[in-house]
Amino acid sequence: MALPTCIEELELEADPERKRKIQEVSEAISFGDICRVHGYQSADFLVATPDGYMLGIQRILPKGPRKGVVYLHHGLLMNSEIWVASPEPEDSIAFQLVDAGYEVWLGNNRGNKYSRKHLDRAPNSREFWNFCIDEFALYDIPSTVDYILKVAKAENLVYIGFSQGSAQAFAALSVHPELNEKISMFIALGPTLAPPSFGPRILQSLIGASPSFLYHLFGHRVILRSTVFWQNVMLPKLFVTMIDWSNTILFQWKSRDISWAQKMTGYMHLYSYTSVKCVVHWFQIIARGKGIHMFDDSELGPFGSSIVGSNAMFYQVPFYPTRNITSSIELIYGDDDNLVNIDFLEANLPAGKVGTFKVEGYEHLEMIWGRKVRSVIAPHIINLLSRHVSPKLIEYTEIDEEKIRIQESAHAYAEI
Repeated sequence: MALPTCIEELELEADPERKRKIQEVSEAISFGDICRVHGYQSADFLVATPDGYMLGIQRILPKGPRKGVVYLHHGLLMNSEIWVASPEPEDSIAFQLVDAGYEVWLGNNRGNKYSRKHLDRAPNSREFWNFCIDEFALYDIPSTVDYILKVAKAENLVYIGFSQGSAQAFAALSVHPELNEKISMFIALGPTLAPPSFGPRILQSLIGASPSFLYHLFGHRVILRSTVFWQNVMLPKLFVTMIDWSNTILFQWKSRDISWAQKMTGYMHLYSYTSVKCVVHWFQIIARGKGIHMFDDSELGPFGSSIVGSNAMFYQVPFYPTRNITSSIELIYGDDDNLVNIDFLEANLPAGKVGTFKVEGYEHLEMIWGRKVRSVIAPHIINLLSRHVSPKLIEYTEIDEEKIRIQESAHAYAEI
């Protein structure tokens, strides 16, 4: 264990109150529980998608008049808790936005902890997990935006997406012209359209493998399902160490600027369910390296071969037309983030619509959990909003929350 980490642990032992708070956040069962530890109140809602999925989303209201509406969306294998699972409110982008006067909503993808419900499909069925980035872009993001605007009684909102949360928004905005009117500004944290190939040789081999081989290896339902088991049986310190080790082996992430306290709170809420098909979709995108495209159903051969074969000239997988986006875009990235290719992003987004903000020495997870979230990243976002969103305060109209609020018991979905 690194010396700085040992020092941080000793400092926590010397501060019982801070240690207690970190433990409460780490052990919190739900998004609402984490908010209460930090002194905030949240409300839960359900969004119905056109294809029958029920998405659990959350809202945190400012104490005074609101300045605008902000929608935060998580990355791959995550849920909305990543935005609030921090040692202090100042370390959370969500809480900083609330304190600055914004009405903050937090979305969840189908299949994760808060969205494992379908009107007709059981969550242990193969049909339930037959989704990927396409469904996030075509259904989940537009449905969530429409619901938020309806409940908030707002004409538009600012969307902030981390990692895959940015990718699925790029895709959604590119094929839903009307969505560009509803999302006045899109802030992409750790943004990506086509991540460069990365990781050890075995991971690169998986990235290049065919879907049929990957389905044979991982199944057709949940990816990395055993992670939840290990999280439940391992001591928190050991689990945090395992996550650090895994991130280093798979992604070469050192997470030097993520404090031990942040790891203890954040890592315990890091993983959430998604489909094997979603990961397979990402592998296709990385292997091609040409941008974000729809799932390629033609790749059915066992070791990378395709049913298209030599007739590939007669079939082209559809790429999302990201240059058609008309919303204003801000790319916030770390220059040590190996999942971000900023030159590729700028070349494949509309000219004149994109701003960039570089965080020196930062990797992927540091964009939401690093020490500079408090002093650099969140203040930059708030400054952007103050210039972008009308300074006129919008009077918040109270709604009958009892009619639409989903009780916290809804969090206790049946295990797969």
